[in-house]
Amino acid sequence: MGDVWEPDGTTFTISPPSLINPIYACSESVAVQGLSGAVVRVYDGTGLQGSATVGGSGRAYVNVAPLVAGSPLYATQSANGQTSDPSLTEFVQGYNASDAPTLKIEHDVYECGERISPDGVIPGAIVFIEEDQTGQIGSAATNASPSRQGWWPVPHDPMPPQKLVRAHQVICPDTHEQLVSLPSDWQEVLPQPSPLPTVDPVQFHAGATSI
Repeated sequence: MGDVWEPDGTTFTISPPSLINPIYACSESVAVQGLSGAVVRVYDGTGLQGSATVGGSGRAYVNVAPLVAGSPLYATQSANGQTSDPSLTEFVQGYNASDAPTLKIEHDVYECGERISPDGVIPGAIVFIEEDQTGQIGSAATNASPSRQGWWPVPHDPMPPQKLVRAHQVICPDTHEQLVSLPSDWQEVLPQPSPLPTVDPVQFHAGATSI
């Protein structure tokens, strides 16, 4: 959890936020660690690129124009009428051919499923799902959220069992830096399991917005 700003009349000095690496070229979102409830602003060499309010987790995801490799980025945060000093400057990372890893589909794929979550996704890439006979059946643009830890759910069209599916990613699409990964291995679509698997019990918390 991030620190919570609770002014009580005491004078506080707001510490700078932190940009969360890696930050990749062509990404349209920048992750920032800051004080819960503060407004963070992200800047590059030309000025303000975007702002967002830090959530209860202590992180904000700031929407920006597609990032350019080598650009400097820094952030500030504001709360209770005060603005912090700038964060440390980070630089947007570019790509080379080795930065387009082959994706892996490491979970079972069922005919009743609506999403496939390949592993090895680069933040900011577009992920495509294809079937062996019909071609592309789904795609999803990713953002810079590091919480995904390399995987991303991609919605797709219905599939009958025994079909084959695979995935690939395109980094920096429609730019001179575009890179296309090799496709993953084919994976067979399985019939709907019977009986359906049960969900492991989990503890729910008041105020949670997802499970």
